[in-house]
Formats: sequence, C-alpha cells, structure tokens
Amino acid sequence: MLFEKLTTMLTDQEKFAAIDEIYQNARSQFPGIPEITAKDVLARQFAGEKFVLVDVRSQEERDVSMISGAITAEHFEANTGVAEGATVVCYCTIGGRSGMYAQNLAARGINSMNMPGSVLSWSHAGGKFVDANGATNRINTHSPNLDLVAEGYKAVW
Repeated sequence: MLFEKLTTMLTDQEKFAAIDEIYQNARSQFPGIPEITAKDVLARQFAGEKFVLVDVRSQEERDVSMISGAITAEHFEANTGVAEGATVVCYCTIGGRSGMYAQNLAARGINSMNMPGSVLSWSHAGGKFVDANGATNRINTHSPNLDLVAEGYKAVW
C-alpha cells in the first residue's frame, strides 16, 4: 500500500524515468532486438507510415485495454501476412515480454521492433487505448508496483 501511495506522488517525468530503468534491466534478455519508442511510433503514424502493433500480453490484460489499432499476438501468428508493407512493433506492459517475442520473431525471419516501456510509455506519449466499449484511459499494469501510467490514465491490476 505504501508503494502504491508513493507512485501516485511521482511526477510524470519521475514515472517515465522509473519505466526506463525497469526496461533497461530487462533488456539484456533480448540483445540486438531493434527498438522504437512510443513517441516515434505515434509521430511516424501521423506522417502516414503503416505499423502493425502486436500486443503480446495476456487476455486478462487485453480485456482492460489495448493500444488503439493493435492486434493480438495470436491474431498475428495466424496471419503474419498483415505485416506486408508495415513495420511490426511488439509491446506488453514494460517491454520485457515483447522483447522476447520480437526475438522469437527474428529467429523465424520476421522483422519486428520492440517498444521500450510499452503500454506505460504509450500513456506518457499520449497514445490512445481502447476496450470492448471504445476509448478508455484504463491500463492493466499487473500490480501497484507498476502504477507508472501518465497523468490522465488509470492503472488497474
């Protein structure tokens, strides 16, 4: 409970720094995997570049919300052809699971990138999330320890 209170007292800048620190600790598990930041994805989407955002999180996490326009890893696996002419970007909560998934894709000859900070960074970049009813500000963060979403978003676990 104390940590939960402490994370709500952090500024967005401090939260983003904590996200980066956690991600950097996980990064050694998937060396050499290309990365793209949430801000870069949003800017390049705005400029017209096509992306396939692949959500590798559990169904329970995705039920809370997904990045708008994303597809599940299961959907991607069933139809990798959706990636033709697009940049594949994998994401999870902070980037560890998606980095491992991107590594798996690379081993199979499928080019993809990992999004450092994943949904947490997406919130700090002002990205949109959706649930079964449409737009939402709710994001599944696994636990109060990862309540590092940007102001205006609500962490659930």
